[in-house]
This record gives sequence, structure tokens and C-alpha cells, in this order.
Amino acid sequence: MKPAAKITLQFREELAAVKRHLSSDLADDLVLVTDSDFTRAQAQNALRFIEFTKKPDPDADNALINAMKSLRGIVKMADLAAMTGFAGRGYRAAFRAAFRGQLRVLTEGIIGQHSFIKMGDAA
Repeated sequence: MKPAAKITLQFREELAAVKRHLSSDLADDLVLVTDSDFTRAQAQNALRFIEFTKKPDPDADNALINAMKSLRGIVKMADLAAMTGFAGRGYRAAFRAAFRGQLRVLTEGIIGQHSFIKMGDAA
């Protein structure tokens, strides 16, 4: 991600030239993403998601799926994680589920233990 304030006309022209010569075998498109496209919280949540997906944890994910079956209404992430019996691993599973759309985060900002969630559209 590049700071928007540092984008020059020359950089935009160079990027356009790269895009014109981009092989469709390499990529479908080339898009400039800057810090003005995301909030700091969105960027932090995305980085945390990447970290939480580096090591798959099928046991915690399965425990989360089972806990979600009894989920009614709105709860805190920490409460759902506790329902899994996997503590921090359950929290990471819930975080991943939120990014997959299985859970919907209702609290704005950085997703944490006290964020309110409910079942998502992809559940």
C-alpha cells in the first residue's frame, strides 16, 4: 500500500504503461491501492487475518462451527471463542469466520475480543 500523498503523475504514467503491457496470464488487472482506500482499522484487521490464516487449525474451526450452531442473537467475540473450548485458537477461528462472511462483525474499528458479532450471511 502506497501513501496517496506520494503518488506523482510520473508514477501514474509508469503504472499505466505497465498495465498496458501486462500479460493476461500474469494478472487480470493492475490496481493502485493507497492508504486513502482503507481505514487504519481495516488495514490492521486484514493484516491480522493474514497472520491467522498462516497456520490452519481445523480443530478450532470445527469447534467454532459447532459453537455457531447454538449462537442466537448478538454476542461478543470472546464469548463465542469461549464456547469453542479453544480459548485463543477459538478467537482466531472466529476472526477467520468473520472474514469468510460466516460471522458478521457489528462493532466498528479493529476487531477484538469485545467486538459484537452475529451470524453472517455466508453461514
